[in-house]
This record gives sequence, C-alpha cells and structure tokens, in this order.
Amino acid sequence: MKTRNSNLEMLRILCMLMIISHHYSVHGFASFGLTYGTNRHLVDILSMGGKLGVNIFVLISGYFVIKTEISIYKIISIIVQTWFYSIGILVLFLTVLSTEKTIEGIDIKKSIMPLSYQTYWFVTCYVILMILTPYINILVNNISKKMHCKLIVIFLCMWSVIPSIFRENLLMYSELGWFVLLYFIATYIRKYVDNDKINLKKHIGITILSGVLLVVSVVMLDCIGRTYMIEELSVMRRWYSSMNSVIVIVLSIELFLVFLAMKEKSNRFVNTIASATFGVYLIHDNFLLRPYIWDVIFKNKEMYSSQYLIVHAICTISIIFVVCLIIDLIRQLLVKLFIKFIRRLK
Repeated sequence: MKTRNSNLEMLRILCMLMIISHHYSVHGFASFGLTYGTNRHLVDILSMGGKLGVNIFVLISGYFVIKTEISIYKIISIIVQTWFYSIGILVLFLTVLSTEKTIEGIDIKKSIMPLSYQTYWFVTCYVILMILTPYINILVNNISKKMHCKLIVIFLCMWSVIPSIFRENLLMYSELGWFVLLYFIATYIRKYVDNDKINLKKHIGITILSGVLLVVSVVMLDCIGRTYMIEELSVMRRWYSSMNSVIVIVLSIELFLVFLAMKEKSNRFVNTIASATFGVYLIHDNFLLRPYIWDVIFKNKEMYSSQYLIVHAICTISIIFVVCLIIDLIRQLLVKLFIKFIRRLK
C-alpha cells in the first residue's frame, strides 16, 4: 500500500489552520461594526486564507482521485462522519450546553440532514463532486492536453477573470461549478506536470508575490476608501480574497505546486494529524456550535479593541485546532476498536 505524501498532508494541515483563521474573522466578528484601524486590517488579513484553503483541499483531492477509482465507501464514510458530528453536536445542545438560542425544528432538520440543507456547504459540494468524478474522468482521459488546457482557460475566464474585473459573480458561477474547475486543474497537473521538473524557487517566488499582492489589495482598498471617503472601496476590501478571485486561484495553484515539488517523504505523525483535519472542520464550523465558540467561549468581539488581538487570535486558532483534532483522533480510535470488536464476533 502506497504511503501518503506527507508534504501534501502538511499542506492539508496548513489549509485547515487558514480555514479556522478565516472563521475566526468572519464568524467571530459577524454582524459587528469593525471600526477602522490596525485591528480591522488584522481581522481582514486573517479572513484571507479560508477560501485559499478550500481551493487547495479540492486540488489535493482531484490530484489523487484521477488515478484511483473513487470508492462508494469513501463517499459513505464522509457522509457518516458529517452526520455523526452534526447529530452529536445537536444532542450536546439539547442535553448539556445552554445558550440564549432555542433549538427549533429547522435546527433539528438541518442537523439530521446536513447535506440536503447544506449545513456544511463544503461537504455538500464535495460529495456531489466525488459522485461526478467517474464521469468527469471519462472526459479528462479522452481529451488532448490542448483541449484540457482550453477548457480550464475558458472556465477561468468565465468564473475568475471576469468576476475579478466586474466584482460580481456572473455567467452561471456556482461553488459546485468552481469545484469541478479545480478538479480539471488538479487532473491537468497530475497528467502533464512532472514533479521532478517543477522549478521550486520560481513557484516559491510567485507564491510570495501573490500572497503579498493579496494582503496589499485588502489593506490598500480599505485605506484608500477611508482616506477619500469612498465607501464602496472599503466594502469591497475582501473581494479579492474570495474563492474565485484571480489572485487567490493563482496563489492556490502555486502553493500546491510548491509542496508538490518538494522531495516526497512520509511522516506518520504528520499523516495522522492530517487525517483528522476534516473532523476539525466539521466540529468547529457546525452551525450550532459556531456562535458558542466565537461569542461565548472566546468572546472575539470583546477583544476587538484590544492591543492583544493578535495574541488572542493565535491562541484561539491553536486551541480550536488542537481540541478538535484530539476529539476526531479519539473518534477514529473508537471506530477502529468497534470494527475490531465486530470482526471478532464473526
């Protein structure tokens, strides 16, 4: 059995940390008037990595799935794991945790049927993508390199370049469609890019340049909007950190190529941590638990005016990652023990 490439597993861990940082910013200060200043820039910068992380997660999946048949058991495993945490957290709120929010009928429905209600939008899109991959692979494996490239360019122009210019998602853009495009990009890299010939220094340079450009775009738009009283610029300051912005897609691909170009190695510890990243996402971004984490436990909004906001952010993100990680690793262990027990009964 081929061992996992720990470089990409490390990238998966990095992506989850960026996603938590994004949620720290977006959900932690939801419906909160961010007054202008250094902390607003900090919160905006923390929000930038979320969609970047999502893009890379899909790229990693597409890179491996093209060479293997997606197992129905893998899809079922994702659905069961999602359902486990969704139902588990609902039970937790109905029995142990007390909040100002009353659990209503719609909350129960969303918890019982998380995919149908898109409780976790990423999971819904991802599962549908995995179901479609056998059919997408037929297309990918039967078109030329030139046609494959043209297909990617067409969709990038429609769903990235044009929206980045007009600051509006046009031409039938959707998250699912974007995931399919990312899959096309990942399969192109897998089929036509030789890992040993990737110029690591070049891609590191482009990655750094893209990252700096992303940060500058957020801060500069806000500063210019504030200085010249152009509210539209301040409002759109996070636009270029959206999932399909040109800057983010370039940064996503380049960062993926950087980790792909590194000498392949396998590290059991890294692989174990990476195996629990999906669980980390399901726990901390549950729609019931989300406001409890940011408003009740860590009290983000109360820290907004503090000079120690960056310290609070680093500690909060780290704690959430570690705690959720431990919970999912325990779940994995219990599942293995349960399967082992069932096998002994046969």
